[in-house]
Amino acid sequence: MIVKHIPIRTMNKSSFSGLVQYITNAQDRNERVGDVRITNCMSEHHEWAVKEVECVQRQNTRSKADKTYHMLVSFRAGENPSPEVLRKVEERLCESLGYQEHQRVSTVHHDTDHLHIHIAINKVHPGKLTIHKPFRDYKILADAALKLEQEYGLDHDNHVPKLSQGEAKAQDMEHTSGIESLIGWIKRGCLPQLLVADLKWL
Repeated sequence: MIVKHIPIRTMNKSSFSGLVQYITNAQDRNERVGDVRITNCMSEHHEWAVKEVECVQRQNTRSKADKTYHMLVSFRAGENPSPEVLRKVEERLCESLGYQEHQRVSTVHHDTDHLHIHIAINKVHPGKLTIHKPFRDYKILADAALKLEQEYGLDHDNHVPKLSQGEAKAQDMEHTSGIESLIGWIKRGCLPQLLVADLKWL
């Protein structure tokens, strides 16, 4: 199981509604979206939950930080935990980051070889209206993932990051989309030849 915080890709702040729209959109594929779970909202439908979250986020006027946290939980190819295990994994990971009382929308995706969960979390606490930013979240998530793998008998993954930022992004893309990245293609297809090639003529 690989657990990652997916940072925003632009200088603009991320949009909770945009993220939820992305993770709940079937994209004309019947198998893409599985269970959609809403936590700590009064609404039972994700479109109304988004409106609740946006109301809470607007009430925090002091913080200029991004108010949405996007987490991705990806399981090994062929691994298909039960809905109950998926719920427990989602709950425990959010709890480990201190987001147990925060509003969130979680969606299970089945559209690749790797079953995965996208979790959109409101970083603004719905009662205190303070923003929560976990320190060294990658370390917290790695420790929590290891414990969950052991507890639920899930396939073990290496949780110590050894990749460059570009390699990590390429691996994320391959896991979520099932499409080989350019970095992956070069490493698998022609890296040995490049390493021994005579490049003096360049």
